[in-house]
Amino acid sequence: MPNATTSLYSVKMRASRGGEHISGAERICTSEHVGPIAASLNERALGHPKGTPDEIHLTVRGVDPVSIGYVPALEVEEVPCQSPEQARDFISTRLKELGVAAPVARRVDELMHTVSGLRGAMLVDARTGERIEPDRERGVRVTNLDARSQVTGPTKNHHHEALVLASKVCHHPKILAEVCISDDPDYTTGYLAARGTYYRIPKIKRPGEDVGTRVFVCAPMTAEEKKELISYLENRVIVVDDAPAPGVAAPGFDELCAQENRRWREADLERTQRVFGTAQEATATVDGAERVLLSSSNYLGLSQHPEVVAAATGALRQFGTGSGGSRLTTGTTTWHARVEEAFASFTGYEDAVFFATGYQANLSTIQALNRLAGGNLEVFSDQLNHASLIDGCRIAGLHARVYPHRDMAVLDKLLSVSRSEHKLIISDGVFSMDGTVAPLPSLRRLADAYGAWLYIDDAHGVGTLGARGRGTIERFGVRPDILMATASKALGAEGGAVCTNAEFAHLLRNQARSYVFSTATSAANCAAVCAALGVIDREPVVVDKLHANIERLSRLLQEAGIPVPDGGWETPIVPIPIGDEAHALRVSERLQDAGFHVPAIRYPTVPRGKAILRVTLMSTITGDQLARFVEALATAM
Repeated sequence: MPNATTSLYSVKMRASRGGEHISGAERICTSEHVGPIAASLNERALGHPKGTPDEIHLTVRGVDPVSIGYVPALEVEEVPCQSPEQARDFISTRLKELGVAAPVARRVDELMHTVSGLRGAMLVDARTGERIEPDRERGVRVTNLDARSQVTGPTKNHHHEALVLASKVCHHPKILAEVCISDDPDYTTGYLAARGTYYRIPKIKRPGEDVGTRVFVCAPMTAEEKKELISYLENRVIVVDDAPAPGVAAPGFDELCAQENRRWREADLERTQRVFGTAQEATATVDGAERVLLSSSNYLGLSQHPEVVAAATGALRQFGTGSGGSRLTTGTTTWHARVEEAFASFTGYEDAVFFATGYQANLSTIQALNRLAGGNLEVFSDQLNHASLIDGCRIAGLHARVYPHRDMAVLDKLLSVSRSEHKLIISDGVFSMDGTVAPLPSLRRLADAYGAWLYIDDAHGVGTLGARGRGTIERFGVRPDILMATASKALGAEGGAVCTNAEFAHLLRNQARSYVFSTATSAANCAAVCAALGVIDREPVVVDKLHANIERLSRLLQEAGIPVPDGGWETPIVPIPIGDEAHALRVSERLQDAGFHVPAIRYPTVPRGKAILRVTLMSTITGDQLARFVEALATAM
């Protein structure tokens, strides 16, 4: 990136005829390139296919190098569409996979083919399909952008310029997708940009067809958020990092990190760690202050259970602190073998494969499943699935078909049109942010009906659901093909077990990359997990106490006038809806002052404007503590 003494300029060209916009372009360059670039842009305006302009406006203004933001270029994927009809079908399908409802997708298609002549873009609310830009005659213009490898000369490179613009647009968290058809009558290639990918769509219109516009599909937002979005699109100077451009050096490592941290902070996304001085008990020391802990996943209080601690201590004395290698080298002890046997017995599966974390388990298992399917696995994923499932699909190079949260009708429809030989339905068992439970019987029925494999991540279900704490499989009496159960939540330790049939377990031990290449968790941890599973078997009262606390909190919240689902909550994850991010932080701070630790959960963990307080319960919390919490919450809200 240029230093503070480097002179940078924005050179913009706007051409029109009879007041009608014909062409526009801009570049960011150093002082010695201003003249040649201005001449190049002028030549380009005079040779536009829409005709010779009668007015050409060239403006040159200085740019502060420190103000420049850098964003990565989108990945490019060529879409093999052979007709405008196929292009429209592709766009509609992709929008629906992003969670855009069918009526809104149809509205976007209608706008793309009926609105033209705008100098800017339309903003469309993904929830309602309404246009929300302030000036519908002008639209919202995306300006102040360039690329490091910008093509020079008077000839327009449609693809390159479109990629640069789409990269800036889609970097903003409120933009779900951009759809564009060029207003150049001779240029028939358009694009859809979403989720880090630029889908280049040939034959999006017919040659000579008089259509051309762009639509930004936006997540729901407040008036202030919309104002910030428009300011970013029109005013924020962005350089797309695809390759170095002459005269514009790449920013140094420290400066690039500082820029990104500043951008994150300005977007209200910055987080700070809370430091615990005690164990995860009902009352804990957080940042030096004693507070009632209502945010831990130590649901059954087992991390401090005497039997669990004693088992870990004994294994620690016998095997030491580390495993010394991966599971296939020196990392498998007798405790590793025992914990896999214990998980298989606890869940009723033939075998279980134990990974160092649940995150690793999900990533490696999805990769192994895709390999098993010959690289042709089609995934159907719930909209609110955990990041580890989403990242597993991404790292495996899979395109997941996302269905709305627990919407079995949409999932049924997606499966019905699938032509893939190998299909995988993946879902959380208990969803980590909203505490809802996956409809396991319906998922099993659909998987069987369409020949799909069913994979459930029951990280928050094992130990919390069912009279014996077996999770969603006990709650519904239904079994997925693959169950991922973690030890890091209700079991009070660490790690993730993939419970499945013997053949797939053997395959994972040979092909799951984090199992093969990552250092194994310690024997002490495995011993703790075994002991925790034993405690649940012998002392089901720990599960009963948790269920009683869930019922108690549901009743107290309802009595205080705070929204509760019909029948109350079923899981120890209780989201308290707040909405505004700033207000959620204030409520959380007021609760801290009152002696309760309940963090505010904000974007990007949850959608913007949908901030929550995520309360999690433990069996060790007392009724008096819950009553005082609800009283403090009602006052803080």
